[in-house]
Amino acid sequence: MQAAFLLVTAMLPAGAQTWDTIVAMDPDYSAAGYSVMVDPFSSDPSWPDLFIGGSGSYGQVLHIDQSTEPATTTPALTAAGQTQRLAKDSVGNLYSAGYERRGDRSYWQVRKSSNGGASWVVVDDAGAWNKDGSSSVQGLTTDLAGNVYASGTASDRQGKQFWVIRRGANQGQSWATCYKSSKPLATGMGMAFVAPMDAHAGGVFAVGSLTETKTTQWSVLRSKDAGVSWQWVDAWGTSKMKGGAHARAITADGAGNVYVAGYDVMGIPAWYVRLSRDGGSTWQTILADYTDGDYNRADDIASDPWGNVYVAGMTQQAGNGAEWTIRRWDAPTQSWDQWPDALRHPLSSQANVSVARGIVCDALARVYVTGTADSQWLVQRLELP
Repeated sequence: MQAAFLLVTAMLPAGAQTWDTIVAMDPDYSAAGYSVMVDPFSSDPSWPDLFIGGSGSYGQVLHIDQSTEPATTTPALTAAGQTQRLAKDSVGNLYSAGYERRGDRSYWQVRKSSNGGASWVVVDDAGAWNKDGSSSVQGLTTDLAGNVYASGTASDRQGKQFWVIRRGANQGQSWATCYKSSKPLATGMGMAFVAPMDAHAGGVFAVGSLTETKTTQWSVLRSKDAGVSWQWVDAWGTSKMKGGAHARAITADGAGNVYVAGYDVMGIPAWYVRLSRDGGSTWQTILADYTDGDYNRADDIASDPWGNVYVAGMTQQAGNGAEWTIRRWDAPTQSWDQWPDALRHPLSSQANVSVARGIVCDALARVYVTGTADSQWLVQRLELP
């Protein structure tokens, strides 16, 4: 299946950066793009293939071949359900995670492909361990020891929602719950494995929100022992965040610096990014405000090979629809971009409602973003000038 057509992107002055829409699937009311990953099996790493995860009538994982013009899009996983995260391990296995709807419930599901995405098998399904409540995976990562980690939420039969992390040992062959929040009103979101560095020991990180008292706190968990134990290394929220602060996504750059992106829900919701340079021991807020809209939500974060960090999400002006929004943290200046609107909001003139949800960078520092615009599943690409 080929992408139906390309959207015309906003043009910048000659020599400047510009976003290109490389995939625009046929309009589908159920379409939603959530995750994008560089295909580790690409024959030409200078123009890598991609996997994108989401949902639509054409499948929940799609494969993108960038060597054609326009890019060729083919279904890789067509089973019912929604993929919200994608991951790969060091020996060539691919993983998708999200949920499958059965009746009025969603069931957490993790799939594995050992043949480059040609076929997938379910390796973890909440029907076996949480059949009485809804559940969903929102975060996925792997470590160097062959473990797969999935983070998300699971509700009990009373509807109380808990943050759950499960570990699949032996490349996802044997699964068990390795963390469950002690109290409900908790949400598990993104995950990342950070390799040991000279500056710190690294570990497996999971982000989300925990409600220990009356206020929901931005929360970062870390495990240094492959998921056996978890420490709450960042419990954050200001006095103005009475409605709660929510950490949603996490990444690390090549130097081992850890970045977490999220938002609050008090007053005018703002994007936030917090940075740890010592493996989670201490944190600083590097993005603490967002003035573009009346509703703002950061959904994903990624770093490129040069240490620049990109955040994808949405903003919304009063009376208008959601708007696809990208921000960049520049490594050389240690400051946020001074981008024009055409880079920060590349779909502003072409879609009434658009949301960027997944972002990744390739080895040549190209940036890929997937999301939804007016019922279309899109992928955009940004190249350095």
